[in-house]
Amino acid sequence: MLRAKLSQVGGNYHVDYAAIGGYCPDRPEEVHAMVRAGVVSIKIFTGDVAPPGMFPGTSDAELMDLMRRVKSENVTLMAHCENAGIVSAETARVRAEGKTGPAAWDEARPWFAEVDAVQRLATLAKATSARVIVVHISTPQAVDVITAARRDGVDIWAETLPHQLCVDLESGLDDARLKWNPPPRSRNAVDGLWERLARGEIHSIASDHAPLTKINGADIWNQNPGAGNVLETMLPVVATEAIFKRGISLARLVEAMAVNPAKILGLYPRKGSIQIGADADLVVLETNGKRIIDGQALEFFDQTAKWSPYHGREVKVFPISTIVRGKVVYLDGEVIGPLGHGKYVTKHLNS
Repeated sequence: MLRAKLSQVGGNYHVDYAAIGGYCPDRPEEVHAMVRAGVVSIKIFTGDVAPPGMFPGTSDAELMDLMRRVKSENVTLMAHCENAGIVSAETARVRAEGKTGPAAWDEARPWFAEVDAVQRLATLAKATSARVIVVHISTPQAVDVITAARRDGVDIWAETLPHQLCVDLESGLDDARLKWNPPPRSRNAVDGLWERLARGEIHSIASDHAPLTKINGADIWNQNPGAGNVLETMLPVVATEAIFKRGISLARLVEAMAVNPAKILGLYPRKGSIQIGADADLVVLETNGKRIIDGQALEFFDQTAKWSPYHGREVKVFPISTIVRGKVVYLDGEVIGPLGHGKYVTKHLNS
């Protein structure tokens, strides 16, 4: 199936791309086949916490088996960490109480469900010596667990998202479209994430790009998850917040958004570096401008999905040009590179 999907998308990219494999507990032998097909990581959910019908949950026994497999294959395990039992029980309680807004989503998928799952993941990673990255982190306490585990020699990394850094419940008012997993958190939690990013304890900022259509008028339980077109908004929003409001250097952002992701996934130094022998992948930034994000002007495959939690937000940092392997593919708001310039990259490119 992976090879079929890759053949379908080949030739449709302006930028280079890699593949992440999804783990199916009833077909664990497929891990080897996916690695041979070039995936840079295998992703799992710790229990049935994914949207219905998307990904099967993984038990602790299955997780241990998978960790041994990814260790043997020398790839990274990506883990979305929430305790499924806690999420299920708290969701039932909060729904029974009639709560329907964004704060209800936070209460139904509480911070301690995330922390508990991260603690168990770190323990199993130590036992198996697997390399793991905890994705979509929303709470500073989870980062602290990872920091402690790394001091103990565990090969574990922390990733967060633009919408965990730049959206908080106090600013979201009562908009049920502010739904993603794990949920948006309090302002104190957001501040805590920024503090840990500044200290280098959060290693990666990714997009979790999932521009699903939001349902007008739906409450939090019936709303689709996702933060809109994150690929197009993440760099301007995160860089503006980091540099102009949080006192974080551009160098730290480069580390979290380019260098470390390449290292974690085994693509460094061909990717994520500027040096002889590396691909000439560069982004030229405007660093003190003034632009307003228009959610309706963002690119969406499904035109009915146009929405952004950053609609109306002013940004000072903006990409002016994107260069892929030495070729300009984006300039001043226009894609100018040829379709098909983007190539499928794998860990093998470094061998």
